[in-house]
Amino acid sequence: MPTPVRLNALIVGSGWARQAARAFAAREEVRVAGVVARGSQRSVALAVSLGVPLFDQLTEAIHETRPDLAVVAVGETSNPGISIELLRAGAHVLCAHPVAPTADEVSAVLLVAKAHGLIASTDYSLRLTEAFRIARASLAEMGSLLRVDITFPGRFLPIALDVAIALAGPVESVSAFGRYPAKLLARRRSAPAAFPPTTILEHAGGVVTALTPSPHAAPAEAVRVSTSSTGGRVDLALPAAGARRVRYTRGGAWEDTELVSPRGVAEGEEAFADAMRVLADAFVDAVLGGRSPPCSLEDEAHVRKIWAAVPRALRERKPVVVDDPSPS
Repeated sequence: MPTPVRLNALIVGSGWARQAARAFAAREEVRVAGVVARGSQRSVALAVSLGVPLFDQLTEAIHETRPDLAVVAVGETSNPGISIELLRAGAHVLCAHPVAPTADEVSAVLLVAKAHGLIASTDYSLRLTEAFRIARASLAEMGSLLRVDITFPGRFLPIALDVAIALAGPVESVSAFGRYPAKLLARRRSAPAAFPPTTILEHAGGVVTALTPSPHAAPAEAVRVSTSSTGGRVDLALPAAGARRVRYTRGGAWEDTELVSPRGVAEGEEAFADAMRVLADAFVDAVLGGRSPPCSLEDEAHVRKIWAAVPRALRERKPVVVDDPSPS
């Protein structure tokens, strides 16, 4: 007997939201009921591909589709208000990262979700990739975690922060170092986003993470992570370039093990598409099973606090304390 349709889904946005839309459409328990967007060629194409109506007004879309769940991906300034309206209408919400401009706005969305007994989660995390899951499990066999080093494209700082707290726990203080060679001063002034600072995170458990921006990586290995523990090292390249473990044994010997093999993926955005679709699937599973979502808004709020501390640490040239670290 086929699984009956149980959940109506509304898609708000047509950029990253289309990855979640594809994941929802592949689930027998979910019926994608509509797309809300401004009517661009991309949004029209998404609605046509899903065989659903395209709405330009959220209120009308909610009235017509009666959503049980929704994905929201329209930009951090609009995400919070839209998410809250959907939650108040009774829909669980998967909101694209960044959820909101500030930690307080992220927490406001979470409070509404809790008040209505609904799930509100975010999607822009690499925690559910195969390499990350297996590498993190392997760390339990490596003794005490000491240091984490993460290299990433500058615009991926929030993703790198999420990886850091997932591996090493909540952050107590942030330091930032923005110095570059003097000959690059003119280029830095014309394109400051291309020259982000190197950031040091001091975690509540005593681990220190170094975050080094570097644009020179293929999409499949855009976020490169090396962990140092008392028993060895684990290296991984996210989202899809595998993981290795170097473990020290008695007598000074060591063993090098491939934990996850690199896999061929498309270039550009598609390198991250699988990771996003896995998160969307996990969100549906959480809704159906009444479990906690894989990427909580508590962690999202903590990421926002750390993110906000980086420019302050850069200006003040000293460590900045992150208020009220939340558990990962």
